[in-house]
Amino acid sequence: MQDQPDSPTSVASRPTVLDEFFRPPRPTRRAQFSAVTFSLLLVASLVIPAFTDTQAMPGLSLVCLGMLLLLGFAELMDASQLRSIIAVRWGAMAIALLGLVIQLV
Repeated sequence: MQDQPDSPTSVASRPTVLDEFFRPPRPTRRAQFSAVTFSLLLVASLVIPAFTDTQAMPGLSLVCLGMLLLLGFAELMDASQLRSIIAVRWGAMAIALLGLVIQLV
C-alpha cells in the first residue's frame, strides 16, 4: 500500500502558541478587519465618556489598544522587521492583559 502524507491537521504540523508569536506576519483580510474593528472600539471607548456623563473605562481602552496592536498592526508590518514585530506582539499582549486586570479589579 502507498503511504499517505501527513494531513494538515496532524499533531506535528500544528503551530504552537510560541510559533504564532515568532512567525513572520501574514497580511490578510483578517488583520485589516481586526485593525479597523479594534480602532473603532478604541475610539468609541474614548469618545463616549467624553460626551456623556459617564466614567471613563481605561481597562477597556487598554484591551482594545492591545488587541489592535496584536491582531491588526503586528500582522500588517513589514516582514523584514521580524524582531520589531515580535516586540510589538509581546508588548501588545502585555497591554491587553494589563487592561483586563484593571477592568476586573
